[in-house]
Amino acid sequence: MGTRVVVIGPDKPIYNERTATEAITPGMLVDPVAAGTVEKNDITGLTRVEVAVENDIFGKGLDDDYASGDTVISQILTPGCEFMALVPAAGAAIAHDAFVTAVAGGFVGVGVQATAIGRARQAVDNSAGGTPARIRVVVI
Repeated sequence: MGTRVVVIGPDKPIYNERTATEAITPGMLVDPVAAGTVEKNDITGLTRVEVAVENDIFGKGLDDDYASGDTVISQILTPGCEFMALVPAAGAAIAHDAFVTAVAGGFVGVGVQATAIGRARQAVDNSAGGTPARIRVVVI
């Protein structure tokens, strides 16, 4: 599987469009704030998973950030959906099939079942990385 798209599934996706309050990269977890705006998620223990997706309508891909003031396209994910999340720079290594949770800045990190939003579909070690890394996650 290539990494052209952020989300794989479901058959009937639920999309939102809101104005970014800051720069957001597709694959980041997002959180609606004031009416009509969205920011990077900083909440752990999420009850719903909403992720920024690429703006392919205008030829944008995974690595094309939304700037503050841009209209961000996001998707609410349900169990079984897979997405290309982001692990922060110098983030702890995540093993294949490990639980992942939301961490500050819209990223995902190693988690425990009680606070997990998903499970890793691949292993990623970004502990020595200077930039965020992609990881495929299935929502649970």
